[in-house]
Amino acid sequence: MQRNHRRPKWIELGDDGEWYVPPVKLEIVKLIFSNRIAGIGKGMTAQKLNELAKTNPAFTPWELDAGKRAAPKMWSATYVGRVLRNRAVMGEWQPYTRPRKGEPAPAGEPIEDYYPRIIDPATFARANEERIKDALKHQGRGRGLSNLLGTRARCGSCGGQMSALGSAAYFINKKGEKRRHYFLYCTASKVAKTCDNARGWTYDRVEGPLLDAILNHAMDDQHFASDNGETAALEGAVYGAKAAVGELQRKLNNLLDVVESGNKAAIVRYQQREIELDTAKLALAKAENDLSQARGKVSPAEHLRRVSEVQGMMWDDDPDIRYQARLKVKQALADIIESIKFFKETGNVAVMLVDRMRRIGINHAGEIIDDIDLTMVDPTVGPGYGRVMRMEDGEITYENDLIPDQAAGSKAYVRRRAKAE
Repeated sequence: MQRNHRRPKWIELGDDGEWYVPPVKLEIVKLIFSNRIAGIGKGMTAQKLNELAKTNPAFTPWELDAGKRAAPKMWSATYVGRVLRNRAVMGEWQPYTRPRKGEPAPAGEPIEDYYPRIIDPATFARANEERIKDALKHQGRGRGLSNLLGTRARCGSCGGQMSALGSAAYFINKKGEKRRHYFLYCTASKVAKTCDNARGWTYDRVEGPLLDAILNHAMDDQHFASDNGETAALEGAVYGAKAAVGELQRKLNNLLDVVESGNKAAIVRYQQREIELDTAKLALAKAENDLSQARGKVSPAEHLRRVSEVQGMMWDDDPDIRYQARLKVKQALADIIESIKFFKETGNVAVMLVDRMRRIGINHAGEIIDDIDLTMVDPTVGPGYGRVMRMEDGEITYENDLIPDQAAGSKAYVRRRAKAE
């Protein structure tokens, strides 16, 4: 097996010709993954590593291209992200063909256990969850996680991103009231000047009523630390099953080019992988169902108490407690909110939940003006309504195109509402 290819930066080649991971580099990789799962962003992880490097040279950034280029002066969020996405942490090596013209392409399936495995597949899957990626986007500066609305906040005029601008820090005004200058604006209008929606919305007048309306039903047991061994084991089984599904899907994609060339052996292997993928999906569905049943054992009263506790922690004086509470809430909102649209003509905000379950209207003053349970209006909507394809003037668009976490969030939301009634 060749050893002269470009290897990951945390792996070194010993005098005996075997790969190994130095202890400090192992510690760095594990820190990157544990921080990610704890909801600590790539930028903050880079800052932590840079702080460690000041007192311990072993934590300085690694050389690039297997030592052919000098190491950068500081850790960056970009490089932390590359480590998180690199499947070599699980021991994989993916050979590539590199033609003189054109982009590199995978050469067959990845080789497992080629490198030392330092991260298990379940941990890798958990660290790369869409839920975590979304929660860490548009979170505001530092560890405050000031913007809980994220990428779902959209301009009603152009469909562009609504950004939180100003200062998220609170101050006491002359009347002794707690205030802050923190507003939501259409980025296309404020920055690019390509949209005519120049209206601003006071951030707290959107977040406050929204949380009052849906947080109780948005948060599930998955947003709280597992307090028993059974649930923790079931969570591990779900992440392990997700990793297996993702790995098989990736292997199928890598085989496509070879299959299209007519290679008979590749066609047989592709068919085998399809059968394995179907089996893995069934295992994932069972694992998710087992976990859902275990989570459903919490009583409505206990659930309300925990949600209330998290809401209080969102304003705790301790920045770490405040951050973790707001991260949990942001992840919960991302699972059940499809869109949040801001309309300049009325100043109203329209919140639509996934699976078209519920629509909430908030006026410019921060008051809820309508709250419609759409599952009661139209029996064709709600969990199971699913993805809808529409064609207009020859253009195909998709509505209600849920990612797996949103589909699960939709079903869990209805379950919690039913238990509360």
